[in-house]
Amino acid sequence: MVACMPPGSPELALSPEALAIIESTVTKEFVENLAYYAFQKLSQKWWRGVWNGKIPGGVQAEDVAASALEALMIADPTKGGREWNRERYPDLMDFLRSVVDSKVNHLVERLENRMEQEPAPKQDETFS
Repeated sequence: MVACMPPGSPELALSPEALAIIESTVTKEFVENLAYYAFQKLSQKWWRGVWNGKIPGGVQAEDVAASALEALMIADPTKGGREWNRERYPDLMDFLRSVVDSKVNHLVERLENRMEQEPAPKQDETFS
């Protein structure tokens, strides 16, 4: 996972123990489950005035899951990371779900989501 960080990225602030847990836990299936959780959360929100509408910026569930994982790896909140409090969240997936929840809520609160509205269909148009 460390090798995936792009050049110029913030340094990792994880303990060796936490890094070992992440390396043994974060599998392809784990990431897919996190992305599915993000998809569920994104599907339960108002986007640009429409329930389960188009998310501003073209954000997808995979983007939110990847952002949560990146925040975990950075760890330092002053650099955009999220510090894993293992006493509060002993399970890594529970912690990452809380990060996804936060990131989705920030997307909902963004000005772009609140100000833009999906165009209303014309009288003879229907949604399919």
